Amino acid sequence: MVMQTGMVELEEKLMSWVDEILTRNPILLRVRFFSTTVMLHFFDTVAERSFVSTAFRALLNITPTALDNHYDVKLADGKIIGVNTILRGCTLDFVNHPFNIDLMPVPLGSFDVIIGMDCLREYHAIIVCDEKIVRVLFRNKTLIFQGKRNDQVHESRLNIISDFPEVFPKDLSAIPPARQVELQIDLVPCAAPITRGPYRLAPSEMKELANQLQELSDKGFIRPSSSPWGASVLFVKKKDGSFRMCIDYRELNKLTVKNRYPLPRIAEFVRSTSRIECLLKD
Repeated sequence: MVMQTGMVELEEKLMSWVDEILTRNPILLRVRFFSTTVMLHFFDTVAERSFVSTAFRALLNITPTALDNHYDVKLADGKIIGVNTILRGCTLDFVNHPFNIDLMPVPLGSFDVIIGMDCLREYHAIIVCDEKIVRVLFRNKTLIFQGKRNDQVHESRLNIISDFPEVFPKDLSAIPPARQVELQIDLVPCAAPITRGPYRLAPSEMKELANQLQELSDKGFIRPSSSPWGASVLFVKKKDGSFRMCIDYRELNKLTVKNRYPLPRIAEFVRSTSRIECLLKD
């Protein structure tokens, strides 16, 4: 399903990581890449109205219309916001058939459009969750949209990994080369070194600790140190029965100056790079 603002050409390439996200919910529609926009649509049978994200609304050449009434909309995080505008006359391209829809702009986070009950009722949509399909009555026929299934996604991911073995090595045999930017951890003023005693480990865990430390040392990932800073080690058992070594850095984190620079939004990054075909590796 796509929002149309004119004739646009469908790009066939979809990102595998996006496909994986889409398959987690049976009523979540796939992402399609177009000339300048990326659209992620979600069917929500709880929402009484249909919505468009405020970030995606800026990409549409549609003038909002003021509403006579003021609507209070409850978002997924529980926050309630007021909405008094609507985008009328939007067009959804569902299986190459146009459908009209009115959208209210609200912050939606990862989603671009949420299709609510107003549109689902109007077009008598039927969502079949176990088959991941949506049936919509259009004139005298039924249109069916089917998203990608998990097996298709896994196969697509395996193909990408096999095409680029140098990017996805089975094991890391050495530390990466020196970079132009070095990692630096800033501490609060007058921070004193923290050293905690080791946690009690079972004999099997002690043996595993020795094996993993020797392996990391052989690869050059770690080296003997006389630093006054220290952190305890503990193990978490994985599903296959092996041990995952974890280092308790909580006390060190308390003395670390937090980096409060806001992280970029993934959705905005995907939109801005949707037409890039070649990436250079330094």
